[in-house]
Amino acid sequence: MARFKRFTVVSKIYNSGVIPLFYEEDVATALKIIDSCANAGIDVIEFTNRGDLAYLVFIECEKYIRTKYPHIVLGIGSVLDSETAGLYINNGASFVVSPSFDKKTAFLCNMRMIPYIPGAATMTEIQQANKYGSEIIKLFPGAQIGGASFVKDILAPVPHLSLMPTGGVLPTEGSLEEWYKSGVCCVGMGAKLIVKDFVIRNEFDTLTSHIQKTKEIAMKMLKKYSAL
Repeated sequence: MARFKRFTVVSKIYNSGVIPLFYEEDVATALKIIDSCANAGIDVIEFTNRGDLAYLVFIECEKYIRTKYPHIVLGIGSVLDSETAGLYINNGASFVVSPSFDKKTAFLCNMRMIPYIPGAATMTEIQQANKYGSEIIKLFPGAQIGGASFVKDILAPVPHLSLMPTGGVLPTEGSLEEWYKSGVCCVGMGAKLIVKDFVIRNEFDTLTSHIQKTKEIAMKMLKKYSAL
């Protein structure tokens, strides 16, 4: 069972600035990454379903967060079908992210009152996700489908939609300003934020500083452009 109400999760995502997403097969390392995120002020994390037995690592991460960081929302990403979504929801996932839209997953998440954030790359796909109740829609891959200019074009006729790009978002002031100025509600970041070299070298203090700096920039841009 998820620890948070659906509207609470959505609100946290809206106010998160940046959402770290990562996969790690080693439980101890995954928990260290969570520590770095927490120490950097992150309160929404996406663990991705990208390896064998990933759900077992997710379970340990969720148990750890419940005990040590109960304010942090943990969701699951890279979900392709409703069966996988159900597995993670039953083990505590507070939101579900997919690279594409799946109707059965949307039905399941709506029934369980879990936010579903499907990926979309066209206006038709975005509207389909909106039609099935997704408060936030993932633009994926963000850079390849047109970047920030694509967001501006999409939001012109439908400014009420909430879009979250993943892919092509850089941990720099220029990149984050460009995305937030275009009208996104938040951004997702993977390898550019959870830097593999820092993890391999066990440089988790450096990782924490990197995440914190990126978070601060993202929040600055969120506040700057959310009122426009």
